[in-house]
Amino acid sequence: MRSRPSRDHRPDCKQVCIALVVTRDGMPLGYEVFAGNRVDVTTVEEIVEAMESRFGMAQRNWVMDRGMTSEDNIEWLQQTGRCYLIGTPKSELKKRRAAIVDTKDWQQVRDGLEVKFCQGPDGGETFVLCRSVERREKERAMHVRFQQRIEEKLGSLQRRMEVSRKRLDRGPIERQLGRLLGRNSRAADVTRSRFSMTPRAHRA
Repeated sequence: MRSRPSRDHRPDCKQVCIALVVTRDGMPLGYEVFAGNRVDVTTVEEIVEAMESRFGMAQRNWVMDRGMTSEDNIEWLQQTGRCYLIGTPKSELKKRRAAIVDTKDWQQVRDGLEVKFCQGPDGGETFVLCRSVERREKERAMHVRFQQRIEEKLGSLQRRMEVSRKRLDRGPIERQLGRLLGRNSRAADVTRSRFSMTPRAHRA
């Protein structure tokens, strides 16, 4: 079985991928062990068929996070008549922005959590939109932290540019900015609209 470099910076430990299937009450039903270099999205058909071969074809609801989402997996689940609830990629959520910001038809399922059903464009799927007060506050705090980090680095870069006595090469500065915005992508769009390079950096 092949392994991949440890995400926890433990080169002494082999890393594998374990697919665990549980009941709705959290009781383990079964598992499969995959190679550590196996991408999660490629394991869906294998684990579903393995569980069905052990426990039979029942009216199960396959619940998976967005790491298992792909067009091929969804098409396979639909064609085989399986019910599923899969986390939607953020790119897909942008298409549902109008429904998300609409204040109608939201239902509160518990304190701080609301849900709403939204039909897909072809009527074949139903999207379950969720919004959480706790999650909104967490996202806001993360955005503020990333924005502060960007502004601190930009301030340091600007001070270095202002005191430099030699002509600055624009290329390295742009690459440094690109790395900075890439590491703090949540706040990058706001920063791009506000930031412009000083004339000293343009002279190179």
